[in-house]
Amino acid sequence: NLVGGEMKHYERLTERTLERAFGGLEAKARARGYDGVLGVRIANPKVVEGGVEIIVYGNGFRFKNSGG
Repeated sequence: NLVGGEMKHYERLTERTLERAFGGLEAKARARGYDGVLGVRIANPKVVEGGVEIIVYGNGFRFKNSGG
């Protein structure tokens, strides 16, 4: 019977989950030899069994040397 207000527990779960997802995405990109990730997308978060499920994906990129 919630009317308005903030869902602080849900917000904390979502924030922690996003931090872990971004860290994992960066680690995977670096492990594959990329310099970073562009075009990051976040699928709709949903609560599952006391946790939050979030799908995060993006495109790895490498800097190109200008030959100098």
